[in-house]
Amino acid sequence: MVDFGRASENSNSFRTLSTTAVRGADTVMLNASLAYVFADPVGRVDSGVTSYISNARLLLESRNVRVFVVVREEREPFGAYRERLAMQVEKIKTAVLKVVVEAPESDAVTTEIPKNAADIHIRLHGSRQLGALVQGLPLNKNWLALEQREISRASMLSSPSKSAIDFSKQLYKIPDRISLYPNPAPTWEASTPDKDRKKYVLFIGRPQQLKGVQWAFEMARQMPDIPFTLAVPAPRKQRFKNIPSNVQLVDGVRATKDKLFMNASLVVVPSLHETASMVGIEALAAGVPLVTWGHLGIVEYAAAPFVTAVEPYKFDDFIEMVRATHSLCRRYPSATPKLNSLFLQGINTTLASGKCDYMPEKARDCTTEQVRLITRKSIEVAMASKQNLPRWRRKLRKLIRNPSLFYKDSWLGQVIIAPGAKISESKFGNTKPQEPRLFSLISGTEEITFSEPPEKPEGLITAFLYSEDSEEDARQIIMGLNGFDDFRCVCHPMLQIGVFRDFRDDGVIQLINRIDLRNKNKISSIDHIILLDPPPSLVEALRSCGTRQRTVVILSRNDAHMPNPWHTDVLIVVGKKNLNVSSSIWRRKIVVNSCADLPVAIRRAIQEGLGKSPDMLLPLLGFDGDYREELLGINTCYYKGIIKSPLNNISATGPMDDIYTKLALNVTDIAVAESIYLRYRSLCDQIEDVEIRKQFLAFSLYDGVIFDVRT
Repeated sequence: MVDFGRASENSNSFRTLSTTAVRGADTVMLNASLAYVFADPVGRVDSGVTSYISNARLLLESRNVRVFVVVREEREPFGAYRERLAMQVEKIKTAVLKVVVEAPESDAVTTEIPKNAADIHIRLHGSRQLGALVQGLPLNKNWLALEQREISRASMLSSPSKSAIDFSKQLYKIPDRISLYPNPAPTWEASTPDKDRKKYVLFIGRPQQLKGVQWAFEMARQMPDIPFTLAVPAPRKQRFKNIPSNVQLVDGVRATKDKLFMNASLVVVPSLHETASMVGIEALAAGVPLVTWGHLGIVEYAAAPFVTAVEPYKFDDFIEMVRATHSLCRRYPSATPKLNSLFLQGINTTLASGKCDYMPEKARDCTTEQVRLITRKSIEVAMASKQNLPRWRRKLRKLIRNPSLFYKDSWLGQVIIAPGAKISESKFGNTKPQEPRLFSLISGTEEITFSEPPEKPEGLITAFLYSEDSEEDARQIIMGLNGFDDFRCVCHPMLQIGVFRDFRDDGVIQLINRIDLRNKNKISSIDHIILLDPPPSLVEALRSCGTRQRTVVILSRNDAHMPNPWHTDVLIVVGKKNLNVSSSIWRRKIVVNSCADLPVAIRRAIQEGLGKSPDMLLPLLGFDGDYREELLGINTCYYKGIIKSPLNNISATGPMDDIYTKLALNVTDIAVAESIYLRYRSLCDQIEDVEIRKQFLAFSLYDGVIFDVRT
């Protein structure tokens, strides 16, 4: 057996696997003329994929299978890893007749492997894009396309649960020929619990809301009489805030796992999503009962009382079940022999025919609508959760804002790849994408806060805010925006995501008062604020709190509230028959046929409002005859246009509306800079109309545009 790349690091977490546990299982259809290669693009001790490969490798080797593991190095770009994986597969191919490469769907790491070099086996461990989906984060269209291509061209497909298939179908087209069989389990050596130690509730996982760490802390707070042990990577207490007294933090990477499980009364897996949960499988291997959400894949591995499923996301029911299970403090026989036997049968059948179902428990039928409902609930939970890990969040914010500086100062390993990341430096991208975060959550009557925008951004910063009722439309829009590789200000990390939920309209002044000075300054650093079907008062409040940002309002529904034209720089309307806006005058209005056209319309709205170089003057009205020198002789850095009128004493007294009317009626010539024309194009194209001309003058002066008025 040969390892290419960094060896697996979890030898200190697992005992040596006994071969006696799998005797009697079906013979795996591998022999000396065939090699089995595992691609590990994660390579972290705390990763479920790495743990799965470690268990599967030991199990297959116990059946005399030639196994190779190609691990992605800690700092290795994905493009380089894909190429290295393909090279190693070709080297192995020279020594055997056939090679099978098993890889997760995430990151599309098999893209460089030629079709004739190996049989590709894709196993649905849960894409990073799927993790983003259930947290309401934007998706990366380019990565999704690559992953779909590898799923489609794979000669073998398998999944560790039906739940993994159901949720993956929200992102991919999954062929019917997919096999179902469980992930293998470790075999623990005989171990006895510590007699002098009180049984605790055990949580193992990274301190992320995707893993439900916020629930673990909250459970401990609500059950102060029950001890909790949280095994997380590098658990320095200063990273956490307000740790309950009944919580013990241990290093989940360095700890001996069998001891952790043997001293636990039960294990909790409160993740937003898990295709199988290696922590849950390890608990079953140790005979420790498990409490989890009913939509996670681990519920297909054993039934109650081994695995107790709670309807997502009824937290009170979860707490009650944890208390009841802890009070029983029972131990059950290890599930390792059964799971490992089913794994061997599953991989054997997959290699032979390509389709099987060897899951220990039958999964409940879940419609697409039910899956979407659970996903929507997951997004609500992710957005509402307030992590009590301030130092960790500061580190993560530093990573998002300035990745190069972060990696110079410290290295935490490869973070979850987030959607909307820039692809550069190679065919498939050598830049590590970074994780976006929620820019703002506006709800109820609470104080309105905003995240810190990126420091020293390369270009513009754009915020996209939408109602939770429009979550599906917003997701499609964000996916479309992430496809503009040449216009990065509408992609991550320049695109800041915000949500308004249960919005209470107390008036513009009340909304402004809910934003303190520090958060007003954050809004001022945003160049464009895009709002999908927003309340009009929110548009006015956000525009009033800043100094330079432009608002782009999208009305995707006929029943959407019409915003105030004075506070709307660009209006985008879906549907040419939308009557809400037909009678109003707008600086710039763009009408599209469907929501699918919105990403392009948003790009137009932002791009047309940018500065031009050179910013030439364009005649809109008059300027007959020889006007070349007059137009070329003006400095557009100061004056943005020329207005000619025979009146030399337009009264500065009286209502402004009367002044605008008098000026509009007496204007003979108008020329504006190209940037102004594009910004007010809807008005400039109809400038001959006196009413439109009056509104153009009013809007432009309201926005601080300076004209050279000549008589």
